[in-house]
Amino acid sequence: MAVCGLQPHPYHALIAFFLKVFAITVGYMPMQQMILIIVCSDVMPEVSVSSVRMPDYAICAANATVSATAASWSLSQQLFESVPSLFVICIAGYFLDKYGRTSAMILSALSVLFTAVTTLTVAVIVEHEIEGYSASALLYALLTAAGFSGIAGGLVLFRTACSAYLSDTTLPATRTRYFLLLDAAMSVAITGGPLIGGSLANTLGFTYTFGVTLGISLLLLVHLLFIFPSSQTHSEPSNQTNETKSAVQAFMDSIKATVDTLKSICKFKTALALITILTIIGFLLAGAQVFFLFYTGKLFGWTSLDFGKFALFAASQKILWLSVLLPSFLAFIQSRGGDKIIWEIRILRVGIFVATVGELCYAFAPTSNLFMLCSLFASFSCFAGPTIRSLLSTLVPPSHQGRLFASIQIFESAAAIVATAALNLIFQKTVNFMPNAVFLSMSALLVVAFVLSLWAVGKEGVLGMEGGGVSHTEVEVVATEETPLLGQDV
Repeated sequence: MAVCGLQPHPYHALIAFFLKVFAITVGYMPMQQMILIIVCSDVMPEVSVSSVRMPDYAICAANATVSATAASWSLSQQLFESVPSLFVICIAGYFLDKYGRTSAMILSALSVLFTAVTTLTVAVIVEHEIEGYSASALLYALLTAAGFSGIAGGLVLFRTACSAYLSDTTLPATRTRYFLLLDAAMSVAITGGPLIGGSLANTLGFTYTFGVTLGISLLLLVHLLFIFPSSQTHSEPSNQTNETKSAVQAFMDSIKATVDTLKSICKFKTALALITILTIIGFLLAGAQVFFLFYTGKLFGWTSLDFGKFALFAASQKILWLSVLLPSFLAFIQSRGGDKIIWEIRILRVGIFVATVGELCYAFAPTSNLFMLCSLFASFSCFAGPTIRSLLSTLVPPSHQGRLFASIQIFESAAAIVATAALNLIFQKTVNFMPNAVFLSMSALLVVAFVLSLWAVGKEGVLGMEGGGVSHTEVEVVATEETPLLGQDV
């Protein structure tokens, strides 16, 4: 139960989202390193290594077979989470609108808590070299945690709930700012998470690292249970009887709601183009951190600490863009009478183009320092997500935002599953002779996104899709005590 007197506000979602992503990013790269060590103990039993602090870790990281096998296990881990979460998100939109955002966030928080406990247990076994546990048993334990996270919706459900919460508590005129801040919160977590996780893994070891993730997970759960105020809207017509639906009927209603929302998106060329661009951006992010670690580890000998420094530099740029420069620029444009939609479309196009240059830069950077500087260009990819989500949010009223963002997430999640398998396959097949093929593939996809932004995204198309996602007779939106900000300009 939330603290009495607290009113729904976008900042509550921003705090929760930050804690969720932070809990994941602190342990994510150390977990990949731990997977590499477990695989190494099986592939190269003559090498004794239980920590990244040990000299033989470099031998494991440089071995192509170990890297490829570890990448395969990382692929399996991602699929164990992404496939169930895709199924969950297909039915989650209806329940988000019907029963509120907070319940979904709590379920997702419980999954990250379970993952923290599991990885901590595996870390203790690996670092203390406790006998009686095979490499396969430890790896399957991590897969089990990933599977539970997927069943609970994973990060995609949490982000969907946060996006719907932002739409509940803002008006279209100010919504872009808070979607920018939502991505900024992710960037802040990505900035501190890998650096802290890498530092802990390199100095204190895996056990302390995953102990920290456990603490962050508990903090998130406490925030959601005792502080976070609900912002549920009523999406049912006022004359509908309050019948208790069976589980089967509720499931069918959720599927129908998702299908109807997908149809409403696909009937507008601009909306479909925006979804496609957002899907491509999601494709690039799928498994990117894993391949960044393996790629830079092979070419430059990076550890998770080195990757943490890189992430700090790259994410700091995104934070600056998302929390300061872009909001200030949009506010300046509007104060001078500039057209908000036109300028947001221009920002989207510039971001995609410069990000394409950044991916090519990653592919051909000959040194560690130049690779890091390439992030100056690649960071422009952060322009796309919040801008597109803000434009698409005008398709439906607040009471349907849950199913809208769930439908959007279906495209991203499906692309992530394909991307995870495709990028892993590309990396494994080219790691010995052309390891930069992954980045070349990413740049090619961004070219497609840029062409789409030029051809199908314009002001007339954006205005034409506003309010077109649901008929006025389909829903009656009611502001309640739980959503007092719906009638205010936040």
